[in-house]
Amino acid sequence: MLTLRRYADTMIGVVFLVIAWFYYKGTFIEKKGFMEAEYGPEFLPRIYVSLFVVLSLCLIISNVRKARREKVVDQEKLIINKNAILRTVGTILLLALYISILKNIGFLIASALYMTAQLCIIAPRNKMKPVRFALFSIFVSVILSYIFVNFFYVKLPAGLLGF
Repeated sequence: MLTLRRYADTMIGVVFLVIAWFYYKGTFIEKKGFMEAEYGPEFLPRIYVSLFVVLSLCLIISNVRKARREKVVDQEKLIINKNAILRTVGTILLLALYISILKNIGFLIASALYMTAQLCIIAPRNKMKPVRFALFSIFVSVILSYIFVNFFYVKLPAGLLGF
């Protein structure tokens, strides 16, 4: 248990390296772009995967160095926080619910509800302000919808509101 926690970031870095490998393999799927250009459609994703690999290696190296420096680990750090586990599981379930209702309810309503609920999940109890969270979530949803529809020309699910 002690070693597992000590090298948690190393394991995450290795998982990221595996993800980067699959991402890199995916850049070979599309061979030709629509236009003739010096750089093809695989250029930017390969830049991203290179940065991903570098950052993963930095995470691994820094964690291994840190683990070697720490001879004695404080026992308080080893206690699993039930609150953190509940928040993580709640976030995963909330995200699944958001994905399932997005098409039927629409982007604006679903996103505002999701952000409000997510903020309530991650906020400490003494800083819980649901009304403020709801207003902020509505504002952000409207702004994101406007940006995606008018600047990026992405059609978002209309749902109940119809726009």
